[in-house]
Formats: sequence, structure tokens, C-alpha cells
Amino acid sequence: ESGQTPSAAGYGQLVLASRAAAAIAPDSGIDDAQKDWLIAAMVSSGLDRQAAMWLDDVNTGSLGWAIIAASAPGLKTVDEGDVESFIGNDDSAGQQKSKLLVAGLAGLGRVSPEFLVEQSDDLGTPLVRKSAFGRVITAAAQRGEPGTVALLAMLAMQGTDWAQIKPDEFFQTIRALKAVGLDAEARMLVAEAVTRA
Repeated sequence: ESGQTPSAAGYGQLVLASRAAAAIAPDSGIDDAQKDWLIAAMVSSGLDRQAAMWLDDVNTGSLGWAIIAASAPGLKTVDEGDVESFIGNDDSAGQQKSKLLVAGLAGLGRVSPEFLVEQSDDLGTPLVRKSAFGRVITAAAQRGEPGTVALLAMLAMQGTDWAQIKPDEFFQTIRALKAVGLDAEARMLVAEAVTRA
């Protein structure tokens, strides 16, 4: 069903289905939940351009919409009202999907800093806190060290599930990856977080 989070095994199945999903043309007649998972499957293997073709065929605020909003190449900004629609539909534990989506979109520069602060208050989480980790990865990005940033990003993603990822550190990680030219990696990381949280 739409909104469900895949287990580790389930995510593996998305990867296996990705090429078949990419062969299906966008069709507004397909069930909404099936659209979500077709898009999730495509993006799980980095087929972001194929997934982006579905943007006009998904419901604003759906899981499929959120994955495209995070992963689509060349997308400059996302309508903040559409993000709020996703937040309103989010039934993940502690609204972790929404927290990581907002943090990720802000890190990608697709929503405004003001929106990040606003949602930090509304979602009750410190999305803009300056942590020790954030200072380290930001400094590495400012020095133009993509290898260091990538290594720190891997360290930040350690944990047994996505509920353990701190949204403020996720924001700083995505922003740093983008700053050192690892835009594709940043986009795919946000999309995976929204899919799996």
C-alpha cells in the first residue's frame, strides 16, 4: 500500500524490479499505490530521469511525488505547499519521512531556509541545529574535499534503521554533498531516506 515502508528485503525487491518499472509508460489510470512503488523501484537503481517522467501523473503529497521531488535531476525548487501536503499525509513513526524529506530538500536547495526553520518548529525537531558533526562536514565541504565529505556522509548514515538518522545532521550531510559536486549522490540519498524511513 502507499505509505508503507519496505524492509531491507523489500527494498532489495524494488531494486530487482527497477528495470521492469522503467519500461512502463506513465499512465494516470494506474492505481496510486502502484505508482508510488513503480517510482520507488526506478529510483532505487538510480533511474531518476525515468521516474521524473511520472511527475504529472502522481498525486501531490504522495510517496511517489516525494521521491521525484527529491531525486529528479535539474529540478530547481519544489512548491512548499506540496511539501506540506506530503507532511499532512505522512503516517510514518514520528513523521520521520517528513523530517528527512524537508531536511533533504533544504540541503538540495529545493525549499527555502525559511521553510526549513518553519518546519523545524512544526515537526518538533531541530532541523537547523548546529551539531559537532555538522560543523565537521560543513568545514570539509568548504575546503572542497569530496572524499572527506563522502566518508563523513557514510558515517552519518550508520544505524540499524532510518529512524535513527538525525534530521539536522541529514540536512548538513545533503548540503555538504551538493556543495562538493556530489549532487546525484545527494539526491539518491534523500529519495532512499523518504522511501525507507
